[in-house]
This record gives sequence, structure tokens and C-alpha cells, in this order.
Amino acid sequence: MDDLVERLRKASGCFLCNCRDCERGGMGELHDHVCTQGPDCKLNVTKLSQVNSGLRILCGQSATEIARLRSKITRTVKHPVTGQPQLTLSDDMFLQDVKTELAKACSKFPGPNPTIAALAEEAGELSQAMLHIREGKSNDWWAVWNEAVQVAVMAARAATEGDETLGVVPKAENCQ
Repeated sequence: MDDLVERLRKASGCFLCNCRDCERGGMGELHDHVCTQGPDCKLNVTKLSQVNSGLRILCGQSATEIARLRSKITRTVKHPVTGQPQLTLSDDMFLQDVKTELAKACSKFPGPNPTIAALAEEAGELSQAMLHIREGKSNDWWAVWNEAVQVAVMAARAATEGDETLGVVPKAENCQ
């Protein structure tokens, strides 16, 4: 992937035209065409054809890679009521965000924590974000996404740490 990105970066640069005969600029300026007619042209028609062939191959490889990455980010499912296809965000992307936020939360709030109270608070904020969309007060799905991530983080902490403030934690006696 990095190799493809680097090749795209190099291919997207402008050609430097040093041709005195160029009608669209020249004398060392960067512009959106390649002159192949003058005595100081960097490319002739044959070389330009080879460059174009290489760019077509590069574009094809790029399109394939973009499609592969897009399939990881999104998936199509049927709407539960209409049955029409709809685009949804991927579980992998969500779970990656949960892992990232879980690491941050554990570092920032090591414990003991009122895990149950925090989980209830985050669930309320998730509900509020969804209701704001339903009521037309917001059109920001990422607010819903972020609150859902926070709920999942607190659920993970409840499952793995319990709630020391309540004396409810995983122990050898209750993890049989």
C-alpha cells in the first residue's frame, strides 16, 4: 500500500516544461500539459505514450486498492423495513475505535472507577444523540458513533474490571 501511495505521489507531479517553443508557458514553469514538439521538450511522443500506459496501470492498481479498502470500511445491508440496500459503517472500524478509546480510558482513569455509573451515563448520552437526530436537532451521525464507542468502552471495562466502588469485581470465586 505504501509503495502504491508513493508511486501515485510521484506520478501526480507536473512535468517541468523547458521548451522555448511551448505556446502555453515554458521557460521552467509548471503547468497542466506536456509539450512534445519543441527542441527542449523533456518528452517525445513515444515517451509520453509510455508514461500514459504506466499511468493507466497505476490507476487500475489504485482503483483495486481503493475498492479493497472501501469494502473494509463499509458494507451494504438491507434496510429492515424497506428491504432496500443501504450503506453502513463497518464493525471492524467501530471495534478499532473501541480499542483505541479503551486504551486511552484505562490510561487516563486507571481505577477504581464507578464503572456502572459511567456506563449508564454513556448509554444516556448515546440515547440523546440518536433522539436529537430523530427530532431534527442534529444531523451528526458521528456523535452517535462516538457515544456508542464510549458505551462499548465502559461495557468492556465493566466486564474486565467490574466496579470496585461497589465491590463487584472479577475474582477466582466468581470466574469459574
